Amino acid sequence: MAKKKRQGHYCKICGEIKANEKFSGKGHAEHICKSCQSKHADKQVDIIRFPNVDEPLEKDYDDILDYTDIDALPIFSEKKKFTELDNYEKMLLRDYIRSAIIEHWEYLNICPNEQDLIEIRKRMMRVVEDEWHILLKNDAILRKFFQDNAAVAINKLEKKTEDSPEKNNYPLSSLD
Repeated sequence: MAKKKRQGHYCKICGEIKANEKFSGKGHAEHICKSCQSKHADKQVDIIRFPNVDEPLEKDYDDILDYTDIDALPIFSEKKKFTELDNYEKMLLRDYIRSAIIEHWEYLNICPNEQDLIEIRKRMMRVVEDEWHILLKNDAILRKFFQDNAAVAINKLEKKTEDSPEKNNYPLSSLD
């Protein structure tokens, strides 16, 4: 018994067997029917990638953009030098430096040493990246800005403690 021969050709895009008339001359060799050749190349690629799907997958880029959750998109930090910051951002950095030094002073009751100041500067740069999405370059100008503002804050704290009377270590005794 001889094997029964199928009529027509197989289209590798849509996966159907179609009559010879549905193929052009070039389509016979490529195994792509006329209707699939007339489709956009992006849609052809999608259909080839998913040949087992009953209905061909067609990309509709408008639908993809409509359902995108903007809050779920990654945020990339912008690289900046200190000189590229505006005055408001520099003011916020100045306030952060002063508040971090005051916090250190109040918590430990001592002036921050050089290692503590380095840690405060690193923490400041992390906060700027996390909250403002700005990756600051740790250059000489930024370090000079930090040192100047740290010195001013430390000097003010030292002056304030010299001017104030000595505090007693026992706050309850002042109630007597």
